[in-house]
Amino acid sequence: MDETLLKIVNICIRLEKVAYESYKSLASADIDEEIARFFGGMAEEELEHIGFWESTRELVISGSMEDILEEEEKFLNDLEGTYIVAITLKEKLDSASDVRDIFQFAFYLETYLMRPAFATIFGFVKNVSNIKNPIDSYQTHLEKFIREFERQHIDSVELTSIANIIFLLYKENIELSKLSYLDVLSGLLNRRGLFSTMHTVAHLIQRDKRSCGVIMLDIDNFKMINDQYGHQTGDQVISAVGSIIKSCVRESDISGRYGGEEFVIMLPDVSEANLVQIAENIRKRVSSEFKDRIPITLSAGCAYAKNIIDPDMDVDSLVKRADSNMYISKREGKDRVTI
Repeated sequence: MDETLLKIVNICIRLEKVAYESYKSLASADIDEEIARFFGGMAEEELEHIGFWESTRELVISGSMEDILEEEEKFLNDLEGTYIVAITLKEKLDSASDVRDIFQFAFYLETYLMRPAFATIFGFVKNVSNIKNPIDSYQTHLEKFIREFERQHIDSVELTSIANIIFLLYKENIELSKLSYLDVLSGLLNRRGLFSTMHTVAHLIQRDKRSCGVIMLDIDNFKMINDQYGHQTGDQVISAVGSIIKSCVRESDISGRYGGEEFVIMLPDVSEANLVQIAENIRKRVSSEFKDRIPITLSAGCAYAKNIIDPDMDVDSLVKRADSNMYISKREGKDRVTI
């Protein structure tokens, strides 16, 4: 278990609870009715954020989130300072009556999640779980706050400017975070994101005593496609295969571009028969997609385990077995699935 990350998550829970309690208090305070209603809505959204961090804490405790952040200690120290300031401001807020003071406090609470490390955490958790994630709602949450901030005509050009700049940086951080683990061409995870996510999910599979399957896919004669039709067409084929893979698997499955024209899919809680069927579905869909333009086929190899004993070793072993079976498909004439 990553002890430092656990401390980071615990501070985030405390910060979100400070925001929730403060906004809930403002919703029933003797202030402008519209402002009170606005903070009531913000309080409800903070409850969702608390739920996210509590679920993320369980992932950290299970050992499923190891070494995902750089400079963790520095980040932890930064957050501890943020929490101390938030508590100090909350105490002042309890006696504040000026709208400007209220929004300055809320501004401080809302912008702590702007740090790039949070984009990494949000993105990572989104890949390995179905937890309702701030990456999907926080942008709207922040936009709502900035609109209300401006609507109240808070007379601070500096704060309004900073709020908008930080909001733009947040969106940039989310995009950069995606690029660090996504393959832009296929729309799937890249090799780094693939293996990081697979090893994390393997720990969850072991904990829940579930089965696991891996599919390795390779586009047949891809060099010939590039040579005969051009690299632009080759890129279009990679992109189309990525889209087909996404449409054939569940949200809980992990799909990535292994390298070049090879793809890997990890499927938790699947039967051996279903594993082969999914590989066949993808193979048939790819052939059908291109039959009127280019003869595109896939060779696939599958590997299956009824349970995971050693998450890290077993994932690597499944990938190697799937890779070996994929090469058997190649040797036996291509355009087939082997298990």
